[in-house]
Amino acid sequence: MSFGPGALESLASVPGDRALLLVEPGAAGSPGVLAAREQRAKQGKTVELLEVDALDLGGAARAAARARECGADLLVGLGGEELLDVAKVASALGGSPGLDPAEITPLVDLPGGPHPPLVLIPCTVGPGNEMSWTAMLKRSREDPVRELTHRNLAADWVLLEPLLARSLPPAAVALGAADALSHALESLGSEWSDPFSEALAKQAVETLLERAPRVLRPDPPDDLREHLLIASGLAGLAQAHAQMGMGHALAHALAPRFGVSHGKVAAALLPSVLEFTFLAAREKYRQLGRWLGEGAVRSGPEIAGRVRELWEALGVPRNLSLAIPVRRDDLVGALPSVIEAAERFTGVVASGRVPSTTELSRLVLCAWDGGPVDF
Repeated sequence: MSFGPGALESLASVPGDRALLLVEPGAAGSPGVLAAREQRAKQGKTVELLEVDALDLGGAARAAARARECGADLLVGLGGEELLDVAKVASALGGSPGLDPAEITPLVDLPGGPHPPLVLIPCTVGPGNEMSWTAMLKRSREDPVRELTHRNLAADWVLLEPLLARSLPPAAVALGAADALSHALESLGSEWSDPFSEALAKQAVETLLERAPRVLRPDPPDDLREHLLIASGLAGLAQAHAQMGMGHALAHALAPRFGVSHGKVAAALLPSVLEFTFLAAREKYRQLGRWLGEGAVRSGPEIAGRVRELWEALGVPRNLSLAIPVRRDDLVGALPSVIEAAERFTGVVASGRVPSTTELSRLVLCAWDGGPVDF
């Protein structure tokens, strides 16, 4: 891993003679892509560019095929959360032509030869998925998001270059910080958390709560985005160890259904999710009193209220009705299929308090208007 200003320069020294660089459509001329190509060119290395659609399993398969055709011995993903997931799957498929991506699970050995090493370079603050061995992709626009997990999806190198996030508007950085905080807080409440994930999550929480409120100020510190990018990575690594939380499982089901940002939906769900899971992780949340405030960690409603206050300060939706532009009746009508999709994700069963199907539906409705989670 390389992080901080100049991290992208490390790309020049990554082994490999021919790299396939995966980017989002229309990003070929962006400063980040041009800088990445320049770093490889310094060493006389060849770079082929391929634009791929985000969230697309088919795009991952096409990228893997192109890597084989052009003889790429290095795969680089540079872009946002969904592009990085495409790059992960493309790398895993590189040594397994013909494999159905849906067969990628943690319990199987992928057939075929070695896959090309993978470099992930995030251009956004928040998701932290460059640190995980999970990818969220779809077969088609109508297909639900699928959770693919395997050790072969983990990156060989991660470059956290804060200059790539410099052009992001402050509101996008604030939302990304909220997404990262959601990862960290939910990982603490996971049944699968461990001392390593807890240490990572607590460090991420401390950094995010201290620095995120400065994002919207007129003159934020020059190193602010660097610290938030690192905190996002810490939160992403904590989540990778403890698995995604229930809120993110619901967000992966809700966001594509209504065509809205996953991070925005996850943040809007977080207060209600914390209120629901509070008793199962009470001691862990109480240890956050130094940063959240002692009063905020005495009960579920208090920690939910503290997070909503923070979202208000960051301009982040404090409940679902502000995040999803539909009527409540539309949400209610979609709930059966949304809950069915959410229950396929590990985040539900890994929760410190595992909800029933009925409780999961009630939780979404509580998150709609911020009502009390009294069940």
